[in-house]
Amino acid sequence: MAEILTVLTYKSAHHIVADGGTQSWVISQRRARRCTYVVCVRHQHGPYKAEGSEPHKHAFLVGRVSDVVPSSETKDRFRVEISEYAIIDGPQIPLNSASPTQYFPSLSSIGIDEASLDWKPSRDIPGENISASRLSLSIPKSGQVDTGNGEGVATMSVIMQAKKLVSDGLQVPLSAVEIIVRG
Repeated sequence: MAEILTVLTYKSAHHIVADGGTQSWVISQRRARRCTYVVCVRHQHGPYKAEGSEPHKHAFLVGRVSDVVPSSETKDRFRVEISEYAIIDGPQIPLNSASPTQYFPSLSSIGIDEASLDWKPSRDIPGENISASRLSLSIPKSGQVDTGNGEGVATMSVIMQAKKLVSDGLQVPLSAVEIIVRG
C-alpha cells in the first residue's frame, strides 16, 4: 500500500488546482513520487494570510499524485503535481511535528473515506465553469477587437480587462499578471 503525503498550506483549493498542484515543499522527491495521494491541510497560523476559511489543520483537498518535480517558485524544493482532485470538508489531521509535510500510511489512517471522494480532473478549477471561461479572440492588425455590435475596442483595453479577471480570480495583485501576445 502506498503512503500519502499531507501538506500544511495557506493556499486555496482554487489556487492549488489552477497551479496543477502544490509546491515549494522540502520533501524527498523519490518518496513523494511513491505516494498515491497528497492531502492539502489548512494552515491558518502561518506567516501568510490563509486563502480559505477551513479550520486550522483541517483537510480540504485530496489530489491524486501524477508527478513530483522541482518547484517553479523556490530552489531546492518540490512541486507535487496532481491529475485529479476531490474537495473535502475535514477531518482534522493529527499533525505531530513542526514540519508542514508528513507521511501517513493511508487515507483511512487520517479519517478520509477513499470510496466517498468525488474526483474531478485537475483542469476543472473549483468555483469556475471551465467551458464558459475559455475565450478566443482574434485581434486584427488594426489593433481593434470587434465586439460583435459594430464597435471596436482597443486591444490594450481587452488585455487590461483580461489581466483584471485573472488577478481577481486568482486573488493576486494586478502587477503579478502578465499577458503576452505574439503576432
